[in-house]
Amino acid sequence: MKKKTQSLILAVAVICLLGSAAFAEVPRTTGTISKVTVYRGQALVTRTVKVDLPAGTSELIVTDLPARIVPESLYAQTSGDIKVLSVRYREKAVKEDTREEVKELDAQIEKTKSQLYHAERDLSHSKEAFARYRGLWKLTIDGANANLNRGLLESKPIEQLTKYLESKSIQWHKENVRLEDSIKNLKKELELLNRKRAELDAGRARTEREAVLFISNKGRKKATIALNYLVNGANWLAAYNLRANPEKSNVLIEYNAVVNQTSGEDWDGVALSLSTAEPTMIAAPPVLEPMSVRLGRARKVAKGGRWC
Repeated sequence: MKKKTQSLILAVAVICLLGSAAFAEVPRTTGTISKVTVYRGQALVTRTVKVDLPAGTSELIVTDLPARIVPESLYAQTSGDIKVLSVRYREKAVKEDTREEVKELDAQIEKTKSQLYHAERDLSHSKEAFARYRGLWKLTIDGANANLNRGLLESKPIEQLTKYLESKSIQWHKENVRLEDSIKNLKKELELLNRKRAELDAGRARTEREAVLFISNKGRKKATIALNYLVNGANWLAAYNLRANPEKSNVLIEYNAVVNQTSGEDWDGVALSLSTAEPTMIAAPPVLEPMSVRLGRARKVAKGGRWC
């Protein structure tokens, strides 16, 4: 009975460990674009991923892959005892954009909307209060007329009340103008933020593209992995500049390249290489044709009228 109890406890412990491993959070990273080779119509992108890996086998997810990626071109490289066992591409629909720049922009939009809402409410309340306050002018004028008719008009109280109402009127007017200007500026800011948000969403579907790497690591250590993939929508064209001076014999020729890409990712600050090769072509080494060499007798050739 004691052995059965121990076996049962051991089985439960194993199940709990497997369950915790199954639900362990898989590390996610975008990596850093370190190198790009631009071909005619495509480009080979290399992302460098540095991550701490546990001993044994584990998964790593590289996120934020571009919209125009060629999924079948994904492959990863590493060195040392760390080995990449497989690389898998997947797509999944998302309800909200997970990019940090989009999150920050959404937060600014929500903050501006809140400020605009409060400013509009303050202006509405200020106008209503000012409308009620203007009723005191009518009350003052009616009272002054009544006193004038009875011959009881006193200038000093009326003057004091008039100055008070005038100062309050100016105060309400300035506050309303300030709120109107604030609302106008907030609307402009909100329009600009919405335009920026639309630019970030342009050409981007509500889909996340990820590479799932299955990695084997003999010991716990920091790994450097190079993830490579092809993207469509990249091209480059040669451009030449010729500079000549009529008074000099030499000519300066400049060779430039015009690069454009619509792959869906940012290559700012990345070192570019240009190539005229076809990245999808399978290149075979050239065939060396045999060349026959024969030995024969030397032939006499006439030279200067003499045979030699």
